[in-house]
Amino acid sequence: MHEKVHCAGGESGVEIKHENGQETRHIIEKIYSQGRSVSTLRPQLKRERTGLAEFHCMLVRKDIFAQTGPLDEQLLNTKEHVDFSMLVEQAGGSVWFEPASLVTYVPGIPRTLADLSFYMLRWSNEWELASLRRLRDKWNLTEDKYFRHRYRNVGWRRKMTIVRPLSEKLTLGRGSKRLESVLMSLDRRVNRHLTDRYARQVAP
Repeated sequence: MHEKVHCAGGESGVEIKHENGQETRHIIEKIYSQGRSVSTLRPQLKRERTGLAEFHCMLVRKDIFAQTGPLDEQLLNTKEHVDFSMLVEQAGGSVWFEPASLVTYVPGIPRTLADLSFYMLRWSNEWELASLRRLRDKWNLTEDKYFRHRYRNVGWRRKMTIVRPLSEKLTLGRGSKRLESVLMSLDRRVNRHLTDRYARQVAP
């Protein structure tokens, strides 16, 4: 975990195409060197301008917000970093990759019941879909395979960090696709309950 690159810069933006006489707009989102060995890659890295930074480790000049405005609160749980990187470039700012800043990113795993409840809300299907639709509408993007793929895979974080580990624990490490499917069905019901309850609590 500590020896794999999570993000070493990347690309973000909008690619404009003309298909069948119509203009289409497609999101650009690319992370460099993800999954590669830190020790192997690090000697090749240098400080340079890049097109994408992730919020896991980002230092931002305060004055850029005068141009971009505050972070978009309608991006509830995903693609905030893509949106912000694009806004910075649009405002005439720049994003830089600094390899001397080496930070260990440990994916969050809920440890307590309170953590689990918040985690499921944070990565809920509803919030993820709302975030993707906000990104699409904000940048006037074509609903292409990028979005269709993400719509099909909402909830993947809960599957990886909650459902699959629980399935493996209940089967003594063997795992079971059938049990996973049952647990995912239960997860979706619980997830819907949590998002509905939260919506009622914060409703004006």
